[in-house]
Amino acid sequence: AQVLAFVLAGVTAIVAAGIVAGYAPVVVILVGLGTVMLAGICWWIYRMQVVAWMMGTLTRTVWRLELTGEENLPDHGGCLIIANHLSYADGFALCSKLKRPVRFLVFSSFFKVPVLGFILRAIGAIPVGSGDRRTALVASLDAAVTALQRGEVVAIFPEGKLTRSGTTDRFKGGLERIASRAGVP
Repeated sequence: AQVLAFVLAGVTAIVAAGIVAGYAPVVVILVGLGTVMLAGICWWIYRMQVVAWMMGTLTRTVWRLELTGEENLPDHGGCLIIANHLSYADGFALCSKLKRPVRFLVFSSFFKVPVLGFILRAIGAIPVGSGDRRTALVASLDAAVTALQRGEVVAIFPEGKLTRSGTTDRFKGGLERIASRAGVP
């Protein structure tokens, strides 16, 4: 907030000095640059909300979704969401219907896909795997536990893959480790 106030004060001073001195084109350029900088700062601060709004709008436009059990999601504090993974749109569908921002555990190779990686980083997704698999997996679980303890909502698809049959597959062990260490619903 203080940085924003200083930026606005500086822009106001530049505009006033430029108008008095007769440098209107320079003032317009400087105000434009200031606006672009301010928009960038706002994007960075509110990136999760902006991406959630964009994905939610897109998802609600394409699909008619119905959410059941939303009353089980606490209004505040950390919680772990466990969901069946039927399609690549599951994360978007969850984000579009839940009232709180959600951080997903996502296979790390998806972060390398140009547009998708940008979106995943913007919403604070937690990468899983890559490199030394054991070390990377432990780091991912630690990041999820830390996020939950800070009061965030974390979602995991415990089968660790898409379910092609429509029935629930065998769960991987990360779900129990995260839930027991974080101590959240």
